[in-house]
Order: sequence, then C-alpha cells, then structure tokens
Amino acid sequence: MSSSPFSIELHGSDYVIFHKDQIIAAFSTIEAAFEAKYDFETRPQVTAEDKMPPSIRWAKEHLYVSAV
Repeated sequence: MSSSPFSIELHGSDYVIFHKDQIIAAFSTIEAAFEAKYDFETRPQVTAEDKMPPSIRWAKEHLYVSAV
C-alpha cells in the first residue's frame, strides 16, 4: 500500500485534512473527511502551464523575446 501525502486528524471537534503540514479542509464527520481525502488523492494533477490564462499564454508565445 502506498503512502498518501494527505492525512486526517481530529482537531478540536472537527476532522481536518493535512497536506504538507497545512490544513486544507475541515469536516464535522469522519465520513465526509475520508470522502474528501479520497477525492484529493484521485483528482488529476494540474500543471502550471494549464493554470495559466490563455491570454497570458498567447502573450508569452508571441510577445516575449528571450535574450540570446
């Protein structure tokens, strides 16, 4: 079984999901926390290029000139 970068811990009266020592979500029930953890683990990773708005991508392709 592989290790997950996400963990669930009880924090006060809430169940929180940690990723790299940061709380990314909090839930009142353990079932909701495990469902969300599974969603986080199975969602596809988005690259930085895919996050860039199309207008910025176009500007970088057409207006940016690198120094040679």
